[in-house]
Amino acid sequence: MVFGAPPGGLPQRIRSFLPRGSATDDGRPTPNVQSAPGQDGEALREAGVELRRMPVNLHGYRLRGEIDATEWPVYLTDSDARSRLRFRVSYLTAISVMPEASVLTLLVNDVALGQTNLQAPSGTRYVVFDIPPDLMRPGWNSIRLTADMRHRVDCSLGATYELWTQIDAANTGLLVSGAPARVRDAQDIASLAPDSFGAFPVRAVIPGRTTIGSMDQIMKAVQGVALRARFLQPVVDMGPAAQGDAGLNLLVGVYKDIARQPGVEGLGAVTGPRVALLPAGAGRRPMLVVTGQTSQDLDAALESLARPEEARGSPSGLAALANYRGLRVSGAGRISLRQLNIPSVEFNGRLFRVGFDLVLPPDFYTSDYAKVRLRLDGGYVAGLGPEPQISISVNGRDAATTVLSRRDGEVFRSNEIPFPLGRLKPGFNRVEILARVPSPADKACDPVAAIGAPKRFLLLDTSELIIPTLARVADMPNLALYASAAFPLTLGERTQLFLPSPDRSAVGAAATLAAQMALAADRVVDLDVTVTPPADSTQSTLVVAPAGALSDATLAAVGVDAAALKSAWANRQNPAPADPAGLSAYAQLARQRTALTRNLPGYCMMPKVSDTGVVTPRQETPGAEAGKPGLDTTALPERDVLAQWNENIYGRTSLLAQVRGLFNNIVSLGSGMASGAKSLVQDASGKRQTIQVPAPTSLMMAQSVLRGGQSAALTLVTAPNGADLFDATACLTDPLVWSQVNGQKTLLDAASGEVTTIAPRETYFMPTTVFSVVNARLVAASWLSHNPSVYVVSSLLVAIFLGGTTTWLLRNIGRKQ
Repeated sequence: MVFGAPPGGLPQRIRSFLPRGSATDDGRPTPNVQSAPGQDGEALREAGVELRRMPVNLHGYRLRGEIDATEWPVYLTDSDARSRLRFRVSYLTAISVMPEASVLTLLVNDVALGQTNLQAPSGTRYVVFDIPPDLMRPGWNSIRLTADMRHRVDCSLGATYELWTQIDAANTGLLVSGAPARVRDAQDIASLAPDSFGAFPVRAVIPGRTTIGSMDQIMKAVQGVALRARFLQPVVDMGPAAQGDAGLNLLVGVYKDIARQPGVEGLGAVTGPRVALLPAGAGRRPMLVVTGQTSQDLDAALESLARPEEARGSPSGLAALANYRGLRVSGAGRISLRQLNIPSVEFNGRLFRVGFDLVLPPDFYTSDYAKVRLRLDGGYVAGLGPEPQISISVNGRDAATTVLSRRDGEVFRSNEIPFPLGRLKPGFNRVEILARVPSPADKACDPVAAIGAPKRFLLLDTSELIIPTLARVADMPNLALYASAAFPLTLGERTQLFLPSPDRSAVGAAATLAAQMALAADRVVDLDVTVTPPADSTQSTLVVAPAGALSDATLAAVGVDAAALKSAWANRQNPAPADPAGLSAYAQLARQRTALTRNLPGYCMMPKVSDTGVVTPRQETPGAEAGKPGLDTTALPERDVLAQWNENIYGRTSLLAQVRGLFNNIVSLGSGMASGAKSLVQDASGKRQTIQVPAPTSLMMAQSVLRGGQSAALTLVTAPNGADLFDATACLTDPLVWSQVNGQKTLLDAASGEVTTIAPRETYFMPTTVFSVVNARLVAASWLSHNPSVYVVSSLLVAIFLGGTTTWLLRNIGRKQ
């Protein structure tokens, strides 16, 4: 069936998923697509070709279901853009994928360059696409891979969840020919290659002894590098200049202190502030040098590094960059799919799915006091099977559903689907649009019919999401605010970074977290590094240290039982000795293979630890995937089961406790908005929540509000020992893991990337805006929706009061008969 074009015609950015064919949608011949054996980096270099791998993104490297896509913003230097460019894809598919009806499509800057049938169930397959000259520009460009998959033998909706294609991050990327020593300027940091897991390694080279001043400089420099490179997973370590072709070396210091470092001779004369990127040489990574003749010059150089130039590139590349970490939403407004870089799609399968990421403000107080509206433009054909419908999923939970009721099909404009605002949360949010469009022909399940099947569903990129006015007050503690916006560390002038044990592991872990803070805040966060316990309780503080270096008071401040924690990690206080040569080539390949087949975050493969704290060999768990942890009762704190069910069903506190605290809560609400008081919702017992950390936990994040300040929090990151602290922090900052950080405490098992979050029992309001009646009304409505018992009781009391006063008036006013 052919769709009638809606008013105004179809948009220009429309893409059709054709299972097979030798021509693109506009009739142009498909560019050269080659199946090629894999080549390692050394062979490519000998051939004068550089493999520029694709960095890890929020989507990861797995494409799921009948339709899915992943996109990267890719930066090219001027010399890159003039070079011969090709794109190599290495992938593995599920055994259930039917190759004759399943295709992988490459789009560069919204231009479809070619398709290849997906046929790699038993081993990775390499495909090379030619990129026409002048298609990619200097600056940012968009590279998108889309997968259209069909099942071999099962045509049910449930079978679509068995379909997947895994991109091999180590062997997928741009092939750049004839561009040696192409990186010569600091603005080209974004064009450097990530490692085989998609992370961006940064080796901080500190000349001489490490001092507090040098650590301050390192923290500023790595944040500047993160803002310029725009990689989602910078991983920072400390040591001498590193070898390899991924990432960079970072050298920071006054010129007289760094002049004898290898490679600095290529810097030339230094007469003032200087930021220079020295090309790679002799197997060494490129080196970024930040220096000056005096300490004042060095400070000026660090400031210039923290101010990236305005982004340039193709329109689709800049749009991909804006959405790479999730589109930031500042408040009420409209967001079209086109803004989210999602093109119009025609679909001929059974279960359509498209998703996008939003980052809501850290001071968004979520609840069901309003509706989010999704207005869809598109259509569906006549004669669909039973129960066709469109549903909205928000953060993995069903939010709304609408039935496609017309049997003769429909082309619709602004088909509105509302869902509760409370489905969204501050920080990272994943929204998915799903269309279940079964057909009577699916019962026959003819594989031949799946090849070139007629279209069933259309979604246009003019569809839009309408966000209502948001209540603005930060509900603390909440680690999701720290992960998505570095909140509340960005509120004060300076943030204290407390390193009780400032060895290389702890400083490297802290620098990795600092880089994430810069990405979250979109600016350099001013850190005051200290090795002594901070005395000022009005400044936000980040503590990074192994558990053995933490005092009982520090652990108690974030609600952790110090004795229980150290007991759980007693067998892991001393790390196993590391091989100075690092991982062997075989071990590296085995690690990559494990990440590929299990879809694990690349850095989340620490040795498995048993419930008793004993390190055990890794055990493969079929079907386990990152970001989808199974039920692990050992990762839960010991609590009364009945009390937990009562809490989940009836609320956090009893009705009597809520009634008792109603007056104080209302007073706190008014004074909090007027004068900045923090406390609003308090646990009925008034005691601080404490938890016991399970032994398999590799890293713990915890947060508490500092009561001495109106906008300050204490955030703790700890692990059993220094080596585990560094390795687990690298795992934590993988985008698939980092986006799950939430609650008052986050527990990470770095053997698999599984995350357990624990919500606070006691929360505080942290005002972030000037008092307004409108915002106070929204906050009050939101708070009452979180506490329905209070709302019911207060409404009942008001009704009784009105009834009583009315009765009194009727009895005492007027003339009695």
